[in-house]
Amino acid sequence: MIPFAALLYGPVVAVFVSAVFFNIQGSSMYSPCVYRNFYPNFYRQLFSIFCFSLFVSGCSTHRSKLAPLGPIEIVAELDVTPGNMTISQSGRMFASVHGLRRSNASGATAQLIEITGPASWKPFPNKAWNRAPASIAGAAGRNILNSPLGVIVDNRDWLWVIDSGNFLEDPLPAKLLAFDIKSGLVKFRYDFPERLAPRGSLLQDLAITPDGKFVFIADAGGTSRPGIVVVNIAKKSAYRYDSMKKFEAEDIDIVVRDQLLTMKDKKGKLGPARLGINPITISADGNTVFFGAMNGTSWYSVPAELLRKKASRTAVNSAIVREGAKPISDGATTDLDGNHYFTSVTTDSIMRLGKKDGEKEGELVTVLQDELLEWPDSIRFGADGYLYIAINQLNRTAALSGLGLAEGKDTGIAPYKIIRFQVADKGQVGR
Repeated sequence: MIPFAALLYGPVVAVFVSAVFFNIQGSSMYSPCVYRNFYPNFYRQLFSIFCFSLFVSGCSTHRSKLAPLGPIEIVAELDVTPGNMTISQSGRMFASVHGLRRSNASGATAQLIEITGPASWKPFPNKAWNRAPASIAGAAGRNILNSPLGVIVDNRDWLWVIDSGNFLEDPLPAKLLAFDIKSGLVKFRYDFPERLAPRGSLLQDLAITPDGKFVFIADAGGTSRPGIVVVNIAKKSAYRYDSMKKFEAEDIDIVVRDQLLTMKDKKGKLGPARLGINPITISADGNTVFFGAMNGTSWYSVPAELLRKKASRTAVNSAIVREGAKPISDGATTDLDGNHYFTSVTTDSIMRLGKKDGEKEGELVTVLQDELLEWPDSIRFGADGYLYIAINQLNRTAALSGLGLAEGKDTGIAPYKIIRFQVADKGQVGR
C-alpha cells in the first residue's frame, strides 16, 4: 500500500511544479509563468512525465519505511551499561550489565539489574548474586552471576538468564538460570560442561518455547566455533549443534561511525571483529527458530521440532532456509505475525523484515534511524505495544575499539539509555 503521506506529497509536488511552469497566469515580469511561452507542446509533455516520476519516486521513498506510531521516548538513563533487557507482562524491566563495561563512574558494580526508575536500578535478585565475579572460591562461588547477557521473561514470570562466564581474564563455566521475579528464587539451573560451552565460546542470546519446555541459546563463537545449544528443561539435559556455515560470521567488517571494530583472537592478535550466530528468536507458535550471524546479512529459520527431538546435524543443516536480509545486528525480536525487528549497529537504526510469503522473502526496511541509537543492542516488545531498545555504545569499549577510538581505553559516555517507540505490529512480550 502507498502511505497517505506519499499520496499527498507526490501529487502536490507534481501539480505545483507543473503549475509554476505552465498554468499560472501572472502579471509580474518575474513570474515563473513567463517560461510558458518558450516551451513547445513536446517539452511540456516531457516535463509532465518528469513531474509524474516525482510522484512515483515519492511514493517509493515513503514506502521504504514503516513510520513509528509516535516519537522516541527515553525510558531510563543509566550509569551502568545495559546489555540485553526484557520486560514482564506487568511492565517490570530487567537488564544484564554488559561484561565489556562492568562498573559505573563511581565503581559500583552489578551483573543483573531491575530498572526501578528513570535513572535508578537495583541488583537482581539480590546483592549476593551480584558479588564480584570469581570473588568466592569453591562451591559458594557457583551462586554468583559472572557474565550474564541474554535475558527473557517468560509467561510464568520467570526471568531466564544465560551467564557465559566470559569477558573475564580467566573465563568461568557457563550456566543457565531462571529466577521467579516475584520471589527472586531460582526455579531452574543448568551448569554447562565444557563440551557444550567450550573455552572461548560466547553464549549470549536465547529464545524459549512458549510452553517453557526448551531453551535455544546462540553461541556467537568468540574464539571458538559458533553454534546453537539446546536445553531440555524437563530432562535437565543439553546438546549442541555447530560446524554449520550459516552459524558463522560472514567476512564483513563492523564499521560504526567510521570506526572499524576489532577483537583479539585466541592467540591474542588484534583484527576485525568477527562474531557468529547472534541474535536468535522463536515464532509465537513455537514451531520455528530464527537466527543470523552478528557479522551477517542473512536471516535464517529452522524447524524447532528438529532441535527439540535432537535431530542429526545433517538433518538440521539441510532444513535451514533463508528468510531474507538482515543488517549487522546485535539484537532481534519476532512479532506475533512473523515479522522481525533488528537493531542495526552500523546505521544507528531499527529495521524490520517482513514475514516470508512462500518462496518470496520479506522486505527489509528502516523503521527508525536516529543519532541517539549509538549501538542499539537488544530489542524487546512490551505489553503496552511499544518496542524497547537498550543503547549501550559498545563500539566505544576498549575490547572492540582497539583500531578505531583510543586504543585500550573505554570512551563511552554515560548515561546509557533504554528507549521505546510504538509500532503497529503486536509482539511477544519480553521476547
